Amino acid sequence: MRPLGAMVLSLYWAQMSSRNASEATSATCWSCLVMLALGTQICPICGADQKTPACVGASDPCQPELDAVRTSVRHWGPMGVVTFAGFTALCCIFWYNLKPPNVTPDLIAAQVAAQSLRQVRECLSTYSLSAKDTYPPSLDALGSTPNLSIQTAAKAGYDVVYTPESAPSGGPIRTFAIVARPKETEYLKLYIDDSGVVRATSENRMATAQDSPF
Repeated sequence: MRPLGAMVLSLYWAQMSSRNASEATSATCWSCLVMLALGTQICPICGADQKTPACVGASDPCQPELDAVRTSVRHWGPMGVVTFAGFTALCCIFWYNLKPPNVTPDLIAAQVAAQSLRQVRECLSTYSLSAKDTYPPSLDALGSTPNLSIQTAAKAGYDVVYTPESAPSGGPIRTFAIVARPKETEYLKLYIDDSGVVRATSENRMATAQDSPF
């Protein structure tokens, strides 16, 4: 009887011989890894040509293409960064200029009151055309025409006050001033005269002709 070790060794060599014989008569598809008969040109499973691909098995045949890619990146990379930065800057500029303004309740109220002042001033200008460039001593002479504008300003939190300015000798009234006094301390104070320019101040006083236009 043969020793057990000799039997195992014989079986091993028999298996290796069979494997080598199989490898000598077969090959593996480089694409799908299916075993193929030696000399097969086209894989019947995936249809891959069994000729060695250009970039498989060579030392590095794809190196020229890689070098070309690296050269392009080095050449165009900085320009791409600059282009991206410029595009981002333009987007920021457009967003800043086109974004909705920060409108607060006090600004909305001031805009309503300013429009009311303009409308009252237009009523006074119409009056002066038929009164030889003079203005009335009070808004009552205009009838009910400016009342709607005054009420609108009141709803926005402003009291409209008309002040005629006559000549020192007590002659006809040639100019006037209208102020919009806010009921809330944080609201803007507004002013308009016969020039038609609305002026405003945030200081704790009434607006005057020397304040900045609104």
